[in-house]
Amino acid sequence: MFYCKKELSYICIMKLSSLVRRSSTFMYAHVHIKPSEQIGMHQQPTWELSYVVSGQGVRKIGDTNEDFYSGEVVLVVPEMEHQWKFDSTKTDSKGMIENYTIVFHSDLLEQVSLFFPEFQEVSQRLMELKKLGSIKFLSGTAERIISILVDMNNQSEAERLASLLLILVCISESNDSQIVGRFVTPTLIEDRLKEIDVYISCNYKREITVEQMASHVGMNRTSFCSFFKKQKGMTFITYLNSFRMDMACYLLRNHELSVSDVCYQAGYKDVPYFTRLFKRIHGKNPTEYRKQNL
Repeated sequence: MFYCKKELSYICIMKLSSLVRRSSTFMYAHVHIKPSEQIGMHQQPTWELSYVVSGQGVRKIGDTNEDFYSGEVVLVVPEMEHQWKFDSTKTDSKGMIENYTIVFHSDLLEQVSLFFPEFQEVSQRLMELKKLGSIKFLSGTAERIISILVDMNNQSEAERLASLLLILVCISESNDSQIVGRFVTPTLIEDRLKEIDVYISCNYKREITVEQMASHVGMNRTSFCSFFKKQKGMTFITYLNSFRMDMACYLLRNHELSVSDVCYQAGYKDVPYFTRLFKRIHGKNPTEYRKQNL
């Protein structure tokens, strides 16, 4: 959420107000702040639509870390953790970042649908989207939303409500968007880790890059590295080398292959490198290891 420090009290009020009847179901903000004034990782019970006018950096939403740039329009669904980390060297001429943000409650969807049956389909599509994850809008949809957001800057609260409903209709009809964050669940984590292990087991003899592995599980490189380090406590390359070393040890103990053959069978392409790495890890070279473990 794009708030400066002096607005943090409003965030607290919004969270508390979720427990009581609200006098307002949405908030509109157009801000110019320093990158350092962004708040850290957080989540809230509201929807958050943001348009980055100027600035860029790294964005974390749910299970995804990725770069973001000016011009992007993103909808974060309720209860999903997120953070926008702006690069202090990528600002406008005054060292500031600029954005438009709308925060609205799910109550808005329910109340409008209650009184206006024509809005029920829009509300239903948005609630279905809530289960899928947060999204970034592309091309035509993004341009339309940006135009409305900018116009809202000079509107009254009542006019802004009408504009927000128009944006929600636009979102519900959009066919040009992509998921930029899903809820992190134990099942998703387990499935990804299993998929990684299966891929390594089937391909460890070949070259495996971080980019290939990330693409295989449907993540970008930055998100994958962060995810893997958090789950395994080590980098992917360290994990891959550990798997290959375990395979090399198995081959040395149970097969009468030459050291060079063991090197290639375990997925290494350079025998001297393999020998040095093996000794660094096990304290002895492959030949010595074999003699002691036959």
